[in-house]
Amino acid sequence: MFSVIDTGRGIKTEDQHRLFGAFEQIEGSTNERSPGTGLGLHISQTLAETLGATISFESEYGVGSTFRLEVPDQAGEMLAGTLGVGNTEPHGLCSAGP
Repeated sequence: MFSVIDTGRGIKTEDQHRLFGAFEQIEGSTNERSPGTGLGLHISQTLAETLGATISFESEYGVGSTFRLEVPDQAGEMLAGTLGVGNTEPHGLCSAGP
């Protein structure tokens, strides 16, 4: 399982059902839209489903959110190797180069 903790403002309960929708953006209290397209979590969910994985989240407005990616064993081992998890050497997506 991979987890990401976001210490931002969190997501209101009434907005949570929209989170993984294509082109959805949850507006802040200032009614300003984020500069993105609203596709990031939709694409992430689609990729997760392709791997047989699931994405879930917990959020409390005013506190933050935790996102979790649960992948089957084989896909998890592949991702961990690609991302260099548990490896101190620069590798793949984690490499820092000139």
